[in-house]
Amino acid sequence: MLPPGDDVLVAQLTTRKCRVTGEGRLGMEPKKELARRGLPSPDRADAVCGAWACRAVVARATSWLEDYEAEE
Repeated sequence: MLPPGDDVLVAQLTTRKCRVTGEGRLGMEPKKELARRGLPSPDRADAVCGAWACRAVVARATSWLEDYEAEE
């Protein structure tokens, strides 16, 4: 859940463009390109995305560990 009423965060989350990387993965517009478009660094959006990414990694590792322990 996002904090209510944070217009800066909403702007940062919705103005960054997506792109496909050279490896065929979905990626986000680099900060240098944001700067060229005159947009500020998306620090709040980076923090939110980082927190969700960490949560996903922990969930995946926990699931893997549970499966591993169940096999033993």
